[in-house]
Amino acid sequence: TPLCRPITREPEHRYTVYWKGELYVHCQNDSIMRITLSNGEYEVIKPPTSMDEFTEFYIGKSKKGLYCALIYKDRSYRLQVWLLSELRGKMEWGLKIDTSLVPVVAMFSWLSHEENSGPWILHGGNYDGDGKKVIVEDKCEWDFNNGILLEARDGDECDFVSGSIYFLGFHPYDEIAFLWVSRARVVAYHLSSSKVQDLGMLHVQCVGDSFPYTPYWTGELFEKH
Repeated sequence: TPLCRPITREPEHRYTVYWKGELYVHCQNDSIMRITLSNGEYEVIKPPTSMDEFTEFYIGKSKKGLYCALIYKDRSYRLQVWLLSELRGKMEWGLKIDTSLVPVVAMFSWLSHEENSGPWILHGGNYDGDGKKVIVEDKCEWDFNNGILLEARDGDECDFVSGSIYFLGFHPYDEIAFLWVSRARVVAYHLSSSKVQDLGMLHVQCVGDSFPYTPYWTGELFEKH
């Protein structure tokens, strides 16, 4: 079971992104340090906007470079995604989306969590009765064309949200953000179209830290990958 951490803006681990010879490090004051690996020079980049104790801050790599996601865990439950770009020799943040996640949480309430079990497999928890790992054949493919459209209106607020929202990561090749909502479901939020796809249940008690991986990465992965 993943370790839980208190609801606070101080994460257990901070993320680092490599992009085109540059290393981007999430610092303790929420600034980003850009390190040029060829010469060791560095630059400190301010976060895209001001934050308070109800704001969760994440960085990750996707289609066009370094992205950051902000989730406002107050009554608005807003998601902002920013893209870092270099314009005339200066690093600047550009806002990709600014939307309310209340419709997402409302639709994927934990009360209806059995409607779609989804393709998720907890590899670390798949064991047979003798304590040996069960090899699971990968037959599930993600269909980008299936999904639902949710209308996220400015000013959407609610007095109670049944569950919470955690940011899981960005898709490495497409402008998609993965979210864990209502303490049960994983959804994919397409930044370009605001299309939301239900990816099924992820049966964990809570999410501490997460990261996406691609098959060619090495480490604690199955040999078949």
